[in-house]
Amino acid sequence: TLLSESTEGMHNLFTLSSASYIEGFYSHPRMDLDILSQNAKGLIATSGCVSGEVQTRIRLGQYDEAKKVASTMRDIFGKENYFIEIMDHNLSINRRTMKELVTLSKELSIPLLATNDLHYIHATDARSQEALLCLQTGSTLNEAKRFKFDSDEYFVKSAADMRRTFADLPEACDNTLLIAERCNITMRENENLLPQYSVPKGETED
Repeated sequence: TLLSESTEGMHNLFTLSSASYIEGFYSHPRMDLDILSQNAKGLIATSGCVSGEVQTRIRLGQYDEAKKVASTMRDIFGKENYFIEIMDHNLSINRRTMKELVTLSKELSIPLLATNDLHYIHATDARSQEALLCLQTGSTLNEAKRFKFDSDEYFVKSAADMRRTFADLPEACDNTLLIAERCNITMRENENLLPQYSVPKGETED
């Protein structure tokens, strides 16, 4: 996960996003370590969700490889700009990696960051999300093997909710506010930022 700390970082993020579609697309937009290194200034990075490389390596029993990945990311973004992300959606997949993520954080002196993946606003929206997923995947609510989330915890949680969830790791919650306070970008308003194209003589872009 990449966040813009500064306006320069925001433009680097635009560059990375564009490159991932134009140069790195393979089934999905992708970016490699080289282009990350070239555009890391002004960005804050985290280890991401359970499908991130660090967590995936841990789930596969490859702790040393996970540690190497985290160390590489810390070197690319800087020790104050990379965080080990922890989540708890009341799922075993989150809890299977939690202990190792905390250990990795301590061993590499990488701060923890408590987050909550979200797909809807309120807890009561979980059923509506299920219906939406059915529409998107051409299935019905009655199908047992349809694609669905295995938890109803993907809503915007309050600070109190997060503090309760991560009561043993208060610094991980503190760091969410730290990042929010660090991020400060300036948008260029009321300015035509569309690319300029040369057109045939006698024609206008319109």
